[in-house]
Order: sequence, then structure tokens, then C-alpha cells
Amino acid sequence: MRSLRTFLGAISALALLTLASPAESATGAIPVLLAPVPHSNFAYVIESASSGCGHTFCLWFSRISDPPAPSSDRRLPPLHALGGQPTGNLESLQFTSPMDGYLWAKEGRVSALYVTTDGAHSWHHTVATSSMLPVHPFTATQGHLYFVTDTCSGMGICRDFRLHSAGASGATWTSRPLALSPDTSGVGLGAIGSDLWIEEGLYTGTRVLFSRNAGRTFTQWTTNIYGAPTGCIMTASTPSNIWAECPTGMNFLYEASVDGGRHWRVIDTGGLIPSTAGGAFDPLNAHVAFVDLGADAMTHGADLLRASSDGATVKVGRLGCSILFGLNFVDTTQGLADCQQTPQANSTVLLMTSDGGRTWIPFH
Repeated sequence: MRSLRTFLGAISALALLTLASPAESATGAIPVLLAPVPHSNFAYVIESASSGCGHTFCLWFSRISDPPAPSSDRRLPPLHALGGQPTGNLESLQFTSPMDGYLWAKEGRVSALYVTTDGAHSWHHTVATSSMLPVHPFTATQGHLYFVTDTCSGMGICRDFRLHSAGASGATWTSRPLALSPDTSGVGLGAIGSDLWIEEGLYTGTRVLFSRNAGRTFTQWTTNIYGAPTGCIMTASTPSNIWAECPTGMNFLYEASVDGGRHWRVIDTGGLIPSTAGGAFDPLNAHVAFVDLGADAMTHGADLLRASSDGATVKVGRLGCSILFGLNFVDTTQGLADCQQTPQANSTVLLMTSDGGRTWIPFH
């Protein structure tokens, strides 16, 4: 019965979704999602409009490059309107190379993973999960996919934590139990190849489970990473150099580790970053990350910082975004930003920099 409901939902979604190339996009279409491609000069962008394709839910999907070159239109899996969200039922989109991408979409009571291996010319459905909290941060890395599920009661007690892993194509999945506590307030996830980190937020402190063999066995240690209620998003640049983006209630905290996650240093942003300020975090490589504080957090002066792995930061320039839907630096000079410039959604533009973030102009 679940398969029938999913199939009918997909047919309904196909009826609602219309895609076009950027050149054909409707007047007033705005960029609502910027998905970077690590270690390349490519990125994928989704534009949204309320009309112009024969329906009230219109998305245009393309691959762009930085520095600019002619863009090329791509396809999305079946998506449909949901709760006024500009990207509909899309939950997350990640690419590990110009060809390999992973998209989670909410389909009724389940979340489904779609995989492309041909640069988003086509997608195939691989796995679905119906957990109450379906996907603690999904992580895609070269050759490996990981996500964690659990079963939660109405009282917020979660049990039966499981790690799900697969190869890059997502064709065959392995599920293993995880020894996490029912008192866990959040789960963080990070990976590079078969090296995997799972961060568990406990009231007594933060624990990290580390695996060198794609989750078959783990070692554990207690770290000084900030206890984050919903878990940290960890980006491993190397097996030793890891960046962490940690939501702390209504704020964000950013940290870095240079010893494989055993010890962490807070990135100096001048204080916690309010989650309503519109900022973003972009780890570039093992030594450099960019932090945007957001226009609301920094009403005047530079709101874009360049951070080093020792936690030090320098002011770079000003983006001035009310909301930043994506930040993607190709190197220390070239970068893209999907920037809503005022509280009005139609003020969203794609910006580019060629001087390390000091100045920004419209992407062309």
C-alpha cells in the first residue's frame, strides 16, 4: 500500500512540475537554491516562479560555472508544491562531483532519495524512509552515502538509532544499529570516503563516534565541541581537518578541528550568529572557510569573514543579504552567493565575486 501511495504521489507530482532552461524561465523567476560541487568550478541552481510554465509551481534547474560560461539546463526528480515552500517538497540537494548528485524529497509520510550519476540529466529513486525524524543530516562523500534514522515517541524519546550506508550509486544499502542514548538531543554527521564521524549531543556533554571502515566498527571519545541541540553538520576536508556548523537553539556556532575531531576550536565570529540573520557557512578546503554573518547581524561594515582552521577570522567584505540561500567559493578569489537582498522574496539575485568577497556583482 505504501508503494501505491508513493507511486500515485509521484504521478501527481509529475502533473504539477514543469521544467525549462534558464533562457526560457519566466519573468520574475528567482534563484532559491544554490548547490555547490566541491573541488570544481561548477554549481547547480534552482529558480522558482509562481507562473510562466502553465502551472502555479514552476522550477527551472541548471548547471552554471564560475567564472561564468554558458549554462545548461538539467532535470529534477518529480517535485510538487508543498506549504508555500519555493522549492516545494525538496528537502536537500548535494553533489559530490559534477556528475554525482543526491536529492531528498518529502513524499507524504516518507522521504525518498533520488540519485543522478550523469550530471542531473536523469535521476533514479533509491531508498525511502518513514522514520518520524527521517534523515539526520545526510552525508554524501566520494564513494559513500550515509544517513541515520531513529524511532521517536510523542514524548521526544528516540530509540532504535540505525546507520544506513551505500556506495555512490545508492543501489545497495546496509543498515546497522547505532549505540546512541535515548537522551540524545541531536545527531551530527560528517564523512570523507570511509572515514565517518557521528556526533551525539547529550546533556552530560558531547560524544563522537569515529569509524575508519564506513561504520562497521566505531571508537568513541568525549570532545569539547559545543553541545548542539539538533546536531552539528560536519564537513571533512581531510581525515584530520574538519569544520562543524552547529545550531544552538536560535543561534549558530562554527568550529574547526585539526586532529580528526578529537578537539575543536571555536571560529571567532564576534559572538553567536542568530539563525534569523541570514548568514551562511562555506568550508572551502582544509585551511580556509568563509562565514557570512548576515545583514541583520551586521547592519554596517563587513559581514563576510574568512576563517582559518585555528579559529581566527579576518573581515573580507559585505554581502548585505537579508537571507543567504547559498554560498559557494571555488577558490579564495572566485565565489557565488544566492542572496535575498531585502525582506522581499523578489529581491533575490545570484551574485559573484572575483576578489575574494570584497565586492559582489550580479552573476552573468
